[in-house]
Amino acid sequence: AARQDKPFILLFTPNAPHRPTTPAVEDLDLLPDLPPHRPPNFNEADMSDKPEWLGNRPLLSEEQIAEIDAYRRDQLLTLISLDRTIARVMDQLANTGELDNTLVIFISDNGQFWGEHRFETPKNRYYEEVIHVPFALRYPSLAPTPYVEKRLVANIDIAPTILDLAGIPIPSSVDGESLVKLLSGSGQWREHLLIEGGILDGTYVGVRSERYFYGENDTYPEFYD
Repeated sequence: AARQDKPFILLFTPNAPHRPTTPAVEDLDLLPDLPPHRPPNFNEADMSDKPEWLGNRPLLSEEQIAEIDAYRRDQLLTLISLDRTIARVMDQLANTGELDNTLVIFISDNGQFWGEHRFETPKNRYYEEVIHVPFALRYPSLAPTPYVEKRLVANIDIAPTILDLAGIPIPSSVDGESLVKLLSGSGQWREHLLIEGGILDGTYVGVRSERYFYGENDTYPEFYD
């Protein structure tokens, strides 16, 4: 594409850190002293602030905790080799002179429980651990200086951003907003995001603002600051 002087799009969609979380052979001995992940809501002893369906979940056993720790280490090991691969992609963009002329977006498809709220490793919930994902964007023309953006963005913003930069009209049916508007400081930006999905024991829907979250899992409303 660089030789032909044409626009291009590359979708790099690695499996890591999804199961089977098989690290590269050369990385197997890394992170031998990885500290365990123990946030305040890890295997909570007191679940009285949660709906009954969640509060009645049994505490994780020592065996389950050991499995979570081993799984987390393997996940992180797979990301070490992923980092090397991403570096090669970025180096190739630099070598062809396309790096600063290319919009680069890095995003994960979902977050992951590692024992929070007594969950082992599911993802299909509306709690912060699984809806908050890394989302990095590199495009010097719009963001010449790196910074952390605190306002709410989502994967639905990727398509309208690409259309906007390509000079293609954004259909009115698109849910997301072009990040060009956010990065350039033009116009108002959203104040909340819709969170919705389905799980084996029901459906869930919620609204996440910068400060608050309200959600319903069938008949169980929850509200958090």
